[in-house]
Amino acid sequence: MSNGTIDPDSLSGKLIEMQELMDNQCNELISARARIHELINRNKELEERALLLQRDLSHTHDQISKYQRDLKEFHAQKEDQEERISTLEKRYLDIQKETTHLTEFNNRLENELSRKETQLQHVKKQINFSL
Repeated sequence: MSNGTIDPDSLSGKLIEMQELMDNQCNELISARARIHELINRNKELEERALLLQRDLSHTHDQISKYQRDLKEFHAQKEDQEERISTLEKRYLDIQKETTHLTEFNNRLENELSRKETQLQHVKKQINFSL
């Protein structure tokens, strides 16, 4: 560039350099757009998966609540049954004691009856013998 003139070789070199720079920037832009598109798709997939996991988590929480209510109800039923069993055991023991007492009383009555029958037989023999 002497005397205000532009050197054509220098201008051509600059033009090639700028064209290469522009090609590189276009390639980088295409790559960046492709990467952005990939990231957008990946983000959509992750959001869908997060939504499914959130639904599963909500369902799991519902199931846990149901199981906790069921467990509480089963526990209450168990306590009620244990109380019933305890009451039945007490009644059984009371009946067993009463049965034992009645059996002993019955044995005493049978013994007394047997003794009185023996006495009656003896008295009858005496009456028959004295007649």
